[in-house]
Amino acid sequence: MTERIDQPLLQRGRQPERMLMSQPIRTGHFNAGRRYGCKRWSGTDDWLLFCTIAGAGRFVHAQGSIESAAGELILLAPRHPHDYTTAVPPGNWEFTWAHFLPAPHWLPWLAWPTVAPGLHRLTLGETPLFATIAKRLREMDALATSERHHRFALAQNALEAALLLADEAHPARGAADDDCIRRAADAVGADLTRSWSVEELAHSAHLSASRFAHRFRAEFGETPRRWVERQRIERARQLLAETSDPIHVIAAAVGFNDPFHFTNRFRAVTGQAPSKTRPKR
Repeated sequence: MTERIDQPLLQRGRQPERMLMSQPIRTGHFNAGRRYGCKRWSGTDDWLLFCTIAGAGRFVHAQGSIESAAGELILLAPRHPHDYTTAVPPGNWEFTWAHFLPAPHWLPWLAWPTVAPGLHRLTLGETPLFATIAKRLREMDALATSERHHRFALAQNALEAALLLADEAHPARGAADDDCIRRAADAVGADLTRSWSVEELAHSAHLSASRFAHRFRAEFGETPRRWVERQRIERARQLLAETSDPIHVIAAAVGFNDPFHFTNRFRAVTGQAPSKTRPKR
């Protein structure tokens, strides 16, 4: 394995910063030296997962910085700044990473302990469970970078297995607030055609609107309104890829009564028009 230097995707000053992915997952395995580092001023539109195998990485956030050593998983939420480097010492950092667009039912599994807005960490230590998760993530990378016909779908399956195992190790699993947020997320996923308001979601979670909005942003790294929109757009992406339904039918199926508004919001979130994302048949 050789060191690779991950360069910023766009320069400072362009807003919003985008990472446009032709597939729902992009992976890699780095063995980085002390010169490795990356800054993305506005983050990316997807989630970014790190699994530290050896050495340590340093993640800078608004309140300071943390280091991630072997046995730890880090999640960076969409549209939050990325600023990470190899920690010195030790001066090396071996890790598996994945940029991914989660399926709607994955989102409750991403509610890891929050270090800072958009920065989440799960510490497992060098345990058999962590070894199993790390193995699944190496399988994910091997599949995503293979020549297999269904490599991206298979890679997503391996990532899903890793996230499920990580969710079982969540230190606060079963806590009242997490259950409340999960119920609200499940309600949205069950009915994307409904015009959900923050007040309705808060009511389904048995929380005040202000408490719900605060807790939701802490867990998912974005506001409830933006999260709901992203679930609709992600479901639309799936329907565009898997069906031949007209765009106005897909728009209605994910809660957009106006297909022109749907097209505008789809382009704003993904950087592409809906018609451009359909596979050639």
